[in-house]
Amino acid sequence: MKSRRGVASIELALVFPVLLAFIFPVIDWSWYMYERVNVAVVANQAIRLAAGAPAPESTAVASACTALPGYSLMCTAGSVQARVVTRNSGPVVELTLAFPFDPPIGLVTTPSTLSANATASWYGELSAP
Repeated sequence: MKSRRGVASIELALVFPVLLAFIFPVIDWSWYMYERVNVAVVANQAIRLAAGAPAPESTAVASACTALPGYSLMCTAGSVQARVVTRNSGPVVELTLAFPFDPPIGLVTTPSTLSANATASWYGELSAP
């Protein structure tokens, strides 16, 4: 009978790279989805506060920038934008958040930006231009 010493280490050496080829994409895409949900949560929280505020644009941006550090994201110039637009149903507050995304491993292709949009009807009065 032949000795089977070392067979397990050879099997591990053959299977381990294949296992990692499946695990790394899962880690990168899971992190992307986690961060995307965080950005969407911040956008939704900020738009809710802005819907009833007298100055909805500044309220939306300020509340988003206040919440972002709690999700390990930094509020930079241009990353958070808000505006009030008039639609058929009345004034609407629009909030857009966009951040660059850097995957933790980076061996697979993931989107390069995290973004979220949120809108809410605004209940204030529009000032005359």
